[in-house]
Amino acid sequence: MKKVIIGFIVFWVGFNLLYNKVNAGEYEQAVVGHVITNSSEIDHDKLLKSEMQKLAYIMMLQMADTLEKTMPYIIEELTAQLRQESDKLYKCELLEDTKIADKECQ
Repeated sequence: MKKVIIGFIVFWVGFNLLYNKVNAGEYEQAVVGHVITNSSEIDHDKLLKSEMQKLAYIMMLQMADTLEKTMPYIIEELTAQLRQESDKLYKCELLEDTKIADKECQ
């Protein structure tokens, strides 16, 4: 099962690299370079979790923008709260395995 998941991750990353070659930024190039050079030392589960968190955060922000554009007068306060909560959750997830203490994440 673990080999299937790792195989899927490799396929998914490879497909996205080929499909989004024009859109590859510095972050994507750094991650892919790191994965290629250190593939045996990388915790693939943690990498996948981190990438999924990043994608969920981006989708959440895009949804907030879409809501704000379609119903600007009614949803303005709600989208601001959603952004703040998203930022807080993402920050806490990033700080979860570090020694950095934050009063909002406890």
